Amino acid sequence: MMASVDRLGLINLYLEELKELLVSLLGDVGTTGLENKDVLELTVNYLHSLKKANMLGQTPEATYSARFKEGYAACADEVRRFVCTSGKVGRAEIDLMMSVEKTVTRVNSIPASTFTHPSNHCI
Repeated sequence: MMASVDRLGLINLYLEELKELLVSLLGDVGTTGLENKDVLELTVNYLHSLKKANMLGQTPEATYSARFKEGYAACADEVRRFVCTSGKVGRAEIDLMMSVEKTVTRVNSIPASTFTHPSNHCI
């Protein structure tokens, strides 16, 4: 009997910890007054979203790396789009496009281990 009480206490403790983690991830909105079932459901849904984004089990460095590379590629796409729609494609525009392509290739070749949390770069 005592073991089941201890076990139930641990389960409730872990559910409270999960609830605190969810509040820190999702904010207070929609997380107040959650039942245990809701805590487990939100946790499972969150883990599914990480898995879908291929971020489950990745190191923070790999996550920062992927986000940086995606952002860099999006910026490069905007530069390409701008140059192509500007109506003028001269030597400067061709040089710019070649430089963008080379830089994208270099950025994509950077190992994830060299990336750190963005807050490490703040003054």
